[in-house]
Amino acid sequence: MKQFLKVLYTIPLFILLINSSCSNNQFPDHPEKLVSAFIEGFNTRNFEMISEVTADSFQIIDIDYVACNGKEDLHLQFKKDSVFKPKYQLIDYKTDKTLFIAKISKSSDRIEFLQDTAITNRVIFLFEKNQIKKMKIIDYTYVDFTKWKPRKDSLNLWLKENYPELEDYTNQKTLENSIKYNEAIQLWNKAQKNKE
Repeated sequence: MKQFLKVLYTIPLFILLINSSCSNNQFPDHPEKLVSAFIEGFNTRNFEMISEVTADSFQIIDIDYVACNGKEDLHLQFKKDSVFKPKYQLIDYKTDKTLFIAKISKSSDRIEFLQDTAITNRVIFLFEKNQIKKMKIIDYTYVDFTKWKPRKDSLNLWLKENYPELEDYTNQKTLENSIKYNEAIQLWNKAQKNKE
């Protein structure tokens, strides 16, 4: 009977150990290194670095909107983002070996035009086989939308009068339109400097 009870207690313990070892395989030993490499890839315009640390099914969820779905989509996002010379920074992070929550700031030519300073947000990273599987933006800790709309409206009116060939930059989120948007910002900045 004692032998039977010993086996009976050993089986659930064995199952628990297998489950926890499987979970550990899903969560990397050093998630901050993967996240840092991901950010560094954007900062240095190195998609190969980003690709190495992201799963093929990688997703970006912006609050409740799927902003990126898959590696091909990520590559397009990377190209569009690179036009504006972004700079990301991992400000802080917390992890409990199941979850990785980071505070990240992002500045770029576009963001500086729209609100002067960097956007900051809190992001949950999920992992699979030592790669980033999902990046979920859970909230924006700093973004100034009171500046965004009037500045974008001013740009649009100015383009209509001066560079109508660029004013359709917001119609579709394509690489070509990101290039147009960036060109519009540079022309606007130049025009404002000439006024001084």
